[in-house]
Amino acid sequence: MSDLSALLAAVEAGQREVKKATRRLREEESQIARASRFLEQAEAAIDPERKRERPADGASPGRRAARSRSKVKRPESTRAAASKREDAMVRFADEATGPVSAGQIRRGLGFTDASVKRGLRKLSLEGRLKRTGAGPKTRYEGVGGGAATETLQGRILSVLHDRASATLDELAQATRAPTEEIKQVCWSLIREDEAHMEKRDGRTVYVVRRLT
Repeated sequence: MSDLSALLAAVEAGQREVKKATRRLREEESQIARASRFLEQAEAAIDPERKRERPADGASPGRRAARSRSKVKRPESTRAAASKREDAMVRFADEATGPVSAGQIRRGLGFTDASVKRGLRKLSLEGRLKRTGAGPKTRYEGVGGGAATETLQGRILSVLHDRASATLDELAQATRAPTEEIKQVCWSLIREDEAHMEKRDGRTVYVVRRLT
């Protein structure tokens, strides 16, 4: 019985020591918290700019926002996209065998009616396209320059990029080059995996390979 009493006494003594240690730990944590608050107040008094809240990951709000912005893929600007459409419309008019209407450009390039109208108005004012007629009879012509110095392969790729696809005859009309030469260049593009052939609406067309 005396052994049991001694054991109980030892347990009680141990529990008291644990309580004391826990109390001391809490007191120390409280002191650390007070010291931390005092240090923050002192830093703020010395340099008010340093009194900025930081997020849980430790990064400053500005740096965190910059990281977030860098992860977002910026879409192509509206002006840049419009400029590409305008260049395509100029090439289309330059490659045509005669004056073309806005409808022909829209159908040939697959652009919206609004974007074609805006682009043609701007290109006419800038002198990059020649406008003739009025109303439904309005037509547009290229003023030349640029296309003649480009290689045949470059002109074919430009047509395919602008129109998404084109037949052999359409490429011949657009580039004003012999059909046999166009065929040889197209086969070269196919071997280099820059273009391929497929059937669309019963027609064999060349399609440029789009990079993803």
